[in-house]
Amino acid sequence: MKPFWVTLSGDKVYGETAVKVLENGCFRNEAYVSSVGEDLPYHGTKDYPYATLEYALARIDDEVEGGGIIYVKDNLAVASDEVWKEQGKNITITSADAEKKATIDFSALERLVLGDNVIFENIAMQFSNGEKTTNMYANGY
Repeated sequence: MKPFWVTLSGDKVYGETAVKVLENGCFRNEAYVSSVGEDLPYHGTKDYPYATLEYALARIDDEVEGGGIIYVKDNLAVASDEVWKEQGKNITITSADAEKKATIDFSALERLVLGDNVIFENIAMQFSNGEKTTNMYANGY
């Protein structure tokens, strides 16, 4: 499937070059995240990734066949309980490098509550930093 952007008016624009002509607040069916990225509206591409999962999740369009995909380029730390406020989205979070797992560190959170449509592939998840442990709940359990 070819990547696309959804403008604020709901129009889909296909291709990476569409980034330069759209308004702020665009949505993608795939996004890249990196600890050295920036949370800016026109980012989220392989060369210009977002910095946080929160930002990527809020801008991912999951209404395509197979849902939205977020590629994690390197190890990330999640510091906000708001990361999963986009409950119900059909999202796959996977390593951008098929040969290497990326790590997502959730140990700064009190709890992690996942919706029913989040799939992690080739991701190591860290829930303890030696001082405290994060509780994880999925589908309300």
